[in-house]
Amino acid sequence: MSLSWRDRVVVHLAPHALRLERHRGGLRSGIVASATEPVAGSTESAPWAPATDTLATVLQSPRWRGADLDVRLSGHFARWMLLPWNAAIATDAERIAYAQVEFESVHGERARSWRLRIADTRPGEASPVCAVDESLMARLEEIARVAGVRVVGTAPAFGVALDRHRHALVANSAAFAFVESGRCTLAIVERGRWRHLGSDRIRDRAADVLAAQLAHAEALGAGTAEPRRLHVVFDEADEALPGRIGAWDVVSAGAAPARSFFARLAGSRP
Repeated sequence: MSLSWRDRVVVHLAPHALRLERHRGGLRSGIVASATEPVAGSTESAPWAPATDTLATVLQSPRWRGADLDVRLSGHFARWMLLPWNAAIATDAERIAYAQVEFESVHGERARSWRLRIADTRPGEASPVCAVDESLMARLEEIARVAGVRVVGTAPAFGVALDRHRHALVANSAAFAFVESGRCTLAIVERGRWRHLGSDRIRDRAADVLAAQLAHAEALGAGTAEPRRLHVVFDEADEALPGRIGAWDVVSAGAAPARSFFARLAGSRP
């Protein structure tokens, strides 16, 4: 990867707050500024609007100017699906069209306005698909243009976290959970193959949601191989978890450099 001499502002975009970090470019890399900004208000038609409006205001501050923008999207703003393998699909355009039909079958006509990204997997295997409202992507580009910066990356926070920790998913049944404020996204990989992918709201304790998610996945035939290990990453404040949830051992995901497993959403349109 080539060295960038421009600073980069990493923005974690979520319904309740923004987290910003300015990373110095060039040889002397490091975080030179950070902040958390509360987000007020809500809207059903565009749940991301209060967060992006807050971002537009925050970027007027001199501390964030003159830097590239790298946006991480909360699971509240991204939808996930595990797309079954279809041998009749030959091209990338056909894969996107196939995924679009599958999303519409679940979410209705509103899915037609979503931008999709499909992760690469081996032939014969299901593929993870992420969908983000195209209007959200357009709004981020507009905000960047007004602020005089450029968006160099837009990715789901779950995908970024999985990239960083996937080295740890070596058990025969390996589950990875990314827990944010109010949401938990869970993936299960069995002997290297994707078997489950879903996201649910957290209304009380993350442990209860994880137990329900794992039980549901097992009922569908996912994650039955032993040993079964659940790796949990908390985006913000940790919650004390038991050492075992159902048939799954709860272990630390550890840390490792991010790897380019999930492609960025920028530039991928339905």
